[in-house]
Amino acid sequence: MQDRRTGAHVPRMAVESREMRREVVAAASAPPRDGGVAGIVFYHPPALARLPPRGCGGRSLSAGFRHPVPVVPHVSKVAQHSTERDDGADRVAPPEPGDGDAVGPVLIVTPWYGGNLGGVAVSVSGLVGALRRVGVPSVVYQLDVPNRWPAWRTGDHGETILSLGVRGPSAARGGIKQRLGYWQRRLTLLVTLARMVRRERITAIHLHYCVPEFDTVREVARALGVPLITTFRGSEIHQFADDPALGGPLRRIIRDAVAVTTVSDGLRRTLLERVPEAAEKAVVIRNAVPLAYWDRERDEPGTEGRDIDVLFCGNLLPVKGPDILLEAWRSVHARVPSARLVFVGSGPLEERLRALVAEWKLDGVVTFAGRVDRSDVASYYRRARIAVLPSRGEGLPLTALEATLVGTPVVGAAVGGVPEVLGDDESGILVPPENPSALADALVDLLANEERRARLGRDARARTLLMFDPLAMARRYAALYATVSRR
Repeated sequence: MQDRRTGAHVPRMAVESREMRREVVAAASAPPRDGGVAGIVFYHPPALARLPPRGCGGRSLSAGFRHPVPVVPHVSKVAQHSTERDDGADRVAPPEPGDGDAVGPVLIVTPWYGGNLGGVAVSVSGLVGALRRVGVPSVVYQLDVPNRWPAWRTGDHGETILSLGVRGPSAARGGIKQRLGYWQRRLTLLVTLARMVRRERITAIHLHYCVPEFDTVREVARALGVPLITTFRGSEIHQFADDPALGGPLRRIIRDAVAVTTVSDGLRRTLLERVPEAAEKAVVIRNAVPLAYWDRERDEPGTEGRDIDVLFCGNLLPVKGPDILLEAWRSVHARVPSARLVFVGSGPLEERLRALVAEWKLDGVVTFAGRVDRSDVASYYRRARIAVLPSRGEGLPLTALEATLVGTPVVGAAVGGVPEVLGDDESGILVPPENPSALADALVDLLANEERRARLGRDARARTLLMFDPLAMARRYAALYATVSRR
């Protein structure tokens, strides 16, 4: 492309880097905005080699911020927009009609986004679409990608998506090459996000599925005085116990967030057990059926033949418990030899599961369908007599929401938000977690009772339609954004 100043042909990246540099330097030199501070000092990439490997002269990168960093007051239980529910959990109340129109653009930050990349990716994409529908514009930053330089694309909802890989703080303690790579990516992200926040007039930054890599985003929000919200969605909470080294970055994120949300009441309780100091700012905004799935399936479900006895749909990961299900299936098969189990999904446990199927001579009754397109997921649920959720831990699982919306009864482990979907056995069957024997008994009993399956399916569908509307969820987030952006 041509240089705007000289007209000479230069690589696109060189022109964009120079323009970005000018803009960020201008932003850093600008007067404080709305009580905030000027942004950051830009470090030119060649200077990376001169940075001390373990920080800037013994300091962290935050020493590069020019001015004292303001402390943004947190939302104390989002008092102006919360109501007490009969189970005692805080809940953000829906805004009045049209409130979304008053909320400025929000930066949504997530490790994974859209496509068929798992529950977090699907849920966050659905939230972006629902926010757009209620009048809240958003920009998305996806960080679990390989590219070292910013890449942009347009999403399914018309949203702008930035893809830029970043490494966690542990990379700063590796070898010299790893440390230089960490600083290069970190500085690129600082510059890119500062530019985006200024250009798009971002009013809040919303983190989804809290991971240590978000620590750099936290610094940008803190330096620019933009309110930070973080949403916990499930297994990341357990990282506090499983890997104490991750506790520092995650606790800093919680400390600097003006509000912390969880996608279920059960997940909020787990969070407060591990991080009691989050109690003052922790609220519940329940997960919802993904918007595209809701649009397709909220009308009367189809009447496809129920030719799958039991369906597992999800990533084949230890936290999802497919090994627990397979252990239970040995007992189910002994009592109901004709029953068939289908696994939809893939993951690191697949090879081990296939080996166990062969070892236990279950080849004819257990099938691995692999990862399927999102547009085909509903078809599998409609074909299933029972959907099963043997998880060791959950936030508020899409499997349960998607199955119940099409009238398929669920047998699930009583972890996280699963009881909130199934209504404590009112609209599904709950079993103790990590208990193959209890899971097998529940599956055998429900397979033998067609009338009960039909009743549970009807009740579960009615409950999901009432409680897990994606637009209602979006309005609650819009109310939260409006609250924090006014502070």
